[in-house]
Amino acid sequence: MPRAKTKTALLSLRVRPEVREVLVQAAVAENRSMANMAEVLLLDGCKQRGFVAGSRRELMPQAKSTKPVAGRK
Repeated sequence: MPRAKTKTALLSLRVRPEVREVLVQAAVAENRSMANMAEVLLLDGCKQRGFVAGSRRELMPQAKSTKPVAGRK
């Protein structure tokens, strides 16, 4: 039986603690998970710089998370 395609890809990166805290604060303010907030910010930044065409909704068709999990360690 063929394997199912995954919906997401893993991206692991290291950031300074201050950058992580800013991401946590942004995610909590918008009631998003840290992963979703990072994805939104990355896509918005890339779109502003002309790296990506199309709207965020077209690029991220999944629904916004309703559970805030940003402060979890």
